[in-house]
Amino acid sequence: MTSSENRLRTRGLAAFGVATLVAALTAAAAITPVPAGATAKPSGRTPTKAPAAPLIRAQAFGLHDPLQQSTVSNGAIRLWDTDTAWYDLQPDRGQWRFDHLDAMVAQAQATGVKPMLVLGATPAWAAEDPTAPSAQWLLPGTSSPPRSEGDWVTYVRTVAVRYRGRIDAYQVMNEGSLWQFWRGSPERLARLTVLASRVIKAADPKALVVSTPMIPRQKHWRAWSTRYLAALRARRWPVDVFAVHSYQPDTMSNPTGRVAGIRTMQGLLRTVGAPRRAMWDTEANYSAASYFAPKVVGPQSADWVARAYLDSLRLGVARTYWYAYDAPVGHLRITLVPASFAASGFAAVASWLVGSRFRGCTDERAPTKVTVTTCTLRRGLRTSYVVWASANRPTRLPVRTATACPQVTACVRPSTTTYVTMSPLLLR
Repeated sequence: MTSSENRLRTRGLAAFGVATLVAALTAAAAITPVPAGATAKPSGRTPTKAPAAPLIRAQAFGLHDPLQQSTVSNGAIRLWDTDTAWYDLQPDRGQWRFDHLDAMVAQAQATGVKPMLVLGATPAWAAEDPTAPSAQWLLPGTSSPPRSEGDWVTYVRTVAVRYRGRIDAYQVMNEGSLWQFWRGSPERLARLTVLASRVIKAADPKALVVSTPMIPRQKHWRAWSTRYLAALRARRWPVDVFAVHSYQPDTMSNPTGRVAGIRTMQGLLRTVGAPRRAMWDTEANYSAASYFAPKVVGPQSADWVARAYLDSLRLGVARTYWYAYDAPVGHLRITLVPASFAASGFAAVASWLVGSRFRGCTDERAPTKVTVTTCTLRRGLRTSYVVWASANRPTRLPVRTATACPQVTACVRPSTTTYVTMSPLLLR
């Protein structure tokens, strides 16, 4: 069994279906809410046009798919747990192995998917402590800081030059606040971040530099993240994207908890005076304390997957990468198994959103004492709405519409008994 197979088995990754990825659209921009009907202020006597509503692009729908064989349409892929870390690419000084990464990048290009490579996982020969304990599926020493910054710079430059124009973004380290991945200080990781940013921008100016993800569910995340962000501020913010991993504490392992975690992260960015940059959720799922916790399946799994991408849209999170496609990772509660409700929810919400312009969302208290969220979309001259409620009580649709489309069943003509529920519904 290869080292790749060993790692996939350790993480509980299963075999994947046949690839049917769709072509993504152009480069990602931050998706920020725009109130419906907003207009620009006039300048002098000449009225100005209303600002264009943000276009929802395919890369807003990201996945972790180590074998790139998903049966759902996605526009972005995060290359992590894919045998493409530093110690995979450079097993010894001066020795490089690019065959596997070459193949993954070529597959992404062929299907129009934007790849993001996660940097880091120090090879033993470059590590300060070659025996440092690391995550069980990684080799010892991979969590250690590199002994020489020069080795880090050589690694990042070699990769950025080789994949110029083909790798869309580079994330500096996976979950740097966790000892399994990084045993240095946040300030030291910020130093590696600025060095990586310099060489990436020199080699490939259009490539995006993404921060290590911050994890609001982690007990000491705020102190660690504040130090990391302060060090980035001292270095003039050398990142294009701030990353979050939106896993929630057990009591908040639901869409409401995920929203709270993202808002907490956004609050921290405001507190430290971070500039207005894109935010990406580079690992999204619903977590549990136990590897044996019940999974979320059936129609509820479709609802929760759809809510993840809808909530990202309304909160201004430009990309969301589901972790992981067809990968039954123990403590994560939803897997996009082919032909499952969860995969159907992913596919449905992507078809509703991609190619539309986002005109904002509103929350209104209904007579049934539930909150109804209505998000407005525009595709050409056609306006549509995605709606859901905070509880499953019979609540009238918030807008008049000709067609109501659930996620996993056929569209219907609304009647007096068609209600909005906790399951997102497309109205058009």
